[in-house]
Amino acid sequence: MAKKNPAEAKRLETALSLVDQAPSAEEIAAAPLLDNWFLGRSMRSTCLVGEAKDHPELGSNPISTSLVLAMDADAGWARTISRVYRLGHQLPHDDPRIEERSGFFGIFPDDMRKLPKRLNSNREAVEKHLRVLTH
Repeated sequence: MAKKNPAEAKRLETALSLVDQAPSAEEIAAAPLLDNWFLGRSMRSTCLVGEAKDHPELGSNPISTSLVLAMDADAGWARTISRVYRLGHQLPHDDPRIEERSGFFGIFPDDMRKLPKRLNSNREAVEKHLRVLTH
């Protein structure tokens, strides 16, 4: 059973409180860029995999994000548990970098048509984890 962790609980509460809000133009402009990205799935969580540019902790490197909680690919943003990303170019499903990065991060490529279902699953997982942390 997970131990109570007030800092982690606060972080998850904050992330969940922002799920239904699109980030502001200023928030998107200040966000790290995730370029050449694709939707990935590992076990029961969905993330993004791509090339980060100017990430505050990871610099400019290939990354997999934390769980995606909200996303509007057409508007060019995604909100994960830890931050907002500006979305650059999405890789086409047959791009060889998907297979390479999937293997490197241990993540399976996922179908963007399943995104609404995946976002709901991620949110439910975060809510469940939050309940464990606070009870």
